[in-house]
Formats: sequence, C-alpha cells, structure tokens
Amino acid sequence: MLFDLALMSEDIFATPPEEFTRVSVLLTMCDGRAVHRAGI
Repeated sequence: MLFDLALMSEDIFATPPEEFTRVSVLLTMCDGRAVHRAGI
C-alpha cells in the first residue's frame, strides 16, 4: 500500500540518524482517508 501523507512525531530531516528509533508515525493517510492514527 502506498500512502499519500505520513505525519511523524519528529522532524526526520532534523533528527540525527542515531535517534530515528524514537520517531513514530502519528497519522497515515491513503486516498484521502486516515488509515492509521496513534495518539492523536
């Protein structure tokens, strides 16, 4: 499945690679619908 939008808990471009494990997916949208929600 491809997604349209993924909202992450951290800015992955500003997060050092060694800290990637603390980044989580908060929301994923596919075809205009929220298909995954966590903590929001």
